[in-house]
Amino acid sequence: MGGRSQYNGWLYVKFDRLPDFCWVSNYVVDVVGDPKTVTIQPVLLWITDALYLSPENVRTERKGDQVTISWDPVYMTVDDDRGYFLDLMVCQNLSLVWLPMSLPDQYHTTITVTDQAGCNWPSHGQIYTVEKARLHPSRRYPLARLGSIPSIQAQ
Repeated sequence: MGGRSQYNGWLYVKFDRLPDFCWVSNYVVDVVGDPKTVTIQPVLLWITDALYLSPENVRTERKGDQVTISWDPVYMTVDDDRGYFLDLMVCQNLSLVWLPMSLPDQYHTTITVTDQAGCNWPSHGQIYTVEKARLHPSRRYPLARLGSIPSIQAQ
């Protein structure tokens, strides 16, 4: 085991038959020992120089536990367009949960997620533009604190 998430039970492991480390939920593997003794591994995504800009004008709207995230579209050529990737950490059942999500193309610029009250850490995330060969830099935005978007404090 190479590491663990500081927020939930995800583990960073290298399986015998695979060449690289990968993330896996602790629910789908048999763990021997206490994973909390393993060092925390940050989630690192392969990012390159930006051919396309990161999404701008990120907005959120909260209705109870439902948070709608939207942003301005980023123009991409048809052959490059692979939409957006959202790397989210949201509060669900009193635990901060990693919620990776994708949208299929540049025209889908709104998504709604469940984000409940009660976690020790603030919900947050990043949005990436994705083209056929790579992810592009994003802007980090908080889901539960003031930042570049309106506050969506859980009630």
